[in-house]
Amino acid sequence: MKINLIHKKLSKSLLLATAISVISFSSVYATDFIAENGDQASFTNRTETSGNILVESNAEMAFSNSTLGNAEGGRFTMTMYGNRFDLSSTTLYVDNCTNFSAYAEYVFYSGKFYADNAVSNIAVLRMSGNSVFKAPSFAAKTIEMGGSSYLETRLNGGQLMMEDNAYWKSIGTSSVSNLSEYGNGTIELVMTSSSDALRINQFDNYGGSTDFQINFSNELIEEAIANLGGTFGFHMDNVIVISSATEGNINYIVNDSNGTYTWDVRDSGGGNFDVYNFTLVIPEPSTYAMIFGLLALGLAIYRRRK
Repeated sequence: MKINLIHKKLSKSLLLATAISVISFSSVYATDFIAENGDQASFTNRTETSGNILVESNAEMAFSNSTLGNAEGGRFTMTMYGNRFDLSSTTLYVDNCTNFSAYAEYVFYSGKFYADNAVSNIAVLRMSGNSVFKAPSFAAKTIEMGGSSYLETRLNGGQLMMEDNAYWKSIGTSSVSNLSEYGNGTIELVMTSSSDALRINQFDNYGGSTDFQINFSNELIEEAIANLGGTFGFHMDNVIVISSATEGNINYIVNDSNGTYTWDVRDSGGGNFDVYNFTLVIPEPSTYAMIFGLLALGLAIYRRRK
């Protein structure tokens, strides 16, 4: 009886240990996707929590209808030596994306790419069909945005071409060597400090209108108030710097927590735009009192003369 009891206890312990080992193994399981030298590797209908993506020299890799990683912390590490990386109706979360190929081409059709680190050394990024690209900062020679694609990153140089209803959001300072707009695009600058700026060397608008939106937080307003001794005089100098621009209509919209301030700058003859300075000033209560006092005094004088 004692022997059978011990045997049963051992069996239960082994089953429990096996279950725990299976659960532990599945939770740390990672999948490696590799395209070897010169290969064209393609993957469809894959759902993986984490892993590694390696595209070797002269190779290409493509994903379709897949989900790689997740917003809760599942991430992939990506290393690119190859020529091309495609996402079609695929979502990819990356914690580290390293590019060693100066000819790397990223092509997204309804693809969503979320990177936790800065991404650089890419030759071409092509986005269409509601594609999404998010990274803290990004550097590429050429970025082509079509459809209603969405780009959220700080750009470091390069050429940006926006078509249709493309949207680019920069959280902090960005610079672009050349911006070409072929539709009704939107560019948003989110100011994280009073020195943030959007710098565009050459802007060409070939149709429709481009909306430049500038947003700043309550914290930034409070900082401006504190630095100016209680008077809110928020000076956004050099927020948008354009060395030259051609054709089209350009609309500037500045948003804060208290309302919307809009400037329309129109150029249809190839004129030059240098620097746009925006200043939002809200007087102190004492200033308001002085203004109303002067108005009341003027009204009294006007009535006495009548």
